[in-house]
Order: sequence, then C-alpha cells, then structure tokens
Amino acid sequence: MKKFFIFVSFLFLSSTTINGMSIAQIKKVFREIERNKSHYSINKTEFNGDGYGESKITYKDHNGVIRKVVLEYGSEDSYHKAEYYYTKKGQLFFSYLEDSNIAGCSTERRNYISKHKIMKQLKKIKKCSLPHAYPVKIYRPRNIHIPFS
Repeated sequence: MKKFFIFVSFLFLSSTTINGMSIAQIKKVFREIERNKSHYSINKTEFNGDGYGESKITYKDHNGVIRKVVLEYGSEDSYHKAEYYYTKKGQLFFSYLEDSNIAGCSTERRNYISKHKIMKQLKKIKKCSLPHAYPVKIYRPRNIHIPFS
C-alpha cells in the first residue's frame, strides 16, 4: 500500500501544470533564463525617495520580450528583493520574493503563477536573531510598474 501511495503521489506531482508547464518544465525555463540573461538586453532604473532606495532591472530577449524583472528596495534597516520570470510569450510564470530586516528576520517566497494567480507557493521563514525584534516590514515600491502580460 505504501508503494502505491508513493507512486500515485509521484504521478500527481509530475502532472501538475502551471501555464501549461509542469514544475520540472518551469525549473527548466527558469534555468534557461538564468543561463542566458547575460545575452539579453538590460535596462536598469534607480529611484531614491522617502528614505528608500529602489532599483528595477529588466531583461529582454532578442525579440524584445521581457524574460526577467528584478526589483530591489529597502532602507537602512530592511532589504527587499523581488524577481519575476516570464515565458517566451511574455506570461508571468514564477516569482521569487525575499524580505529581511536588521534584526535577522527574513522571509522567502517562491510563487508558481498561472493567469495572474498564485497556484503554488513555497515559503521559508527565518525567525529573528535578536530578542524582542519586530517582524519583517513589508514595503512595496510605489514608483515601479511590474508588467503582467
């Protein structure tokens, strides 16, 4: 019975699709983007206001399609990073979000996205290293537009 359960679980996980892609295919496209990003055209924009530094890096392939957007922002006591990944058709399929603060608190989220909705999320939370520390302040930039084809 145990072997049957493991086999059925394997079939379920391998057949799960997001934007028509399995998790294995999403990982493959993710690795492809990371491997080829040095060949993409890169546009970097920096903002500074309200005590927060913000930057946006956009990677476009040779067809002009956005394949990756990286946002970094924070202040003297916090850091936030968001990475968005797009298919060759410009559809958002994966995001990686990282929030941390000076107290050692941090959160990482990996989001598998289909039709602008999170279909699966993996979350990793690191507890604060300082006693009586405040939780991670979630700050989202106001000046940066994230394209959702």
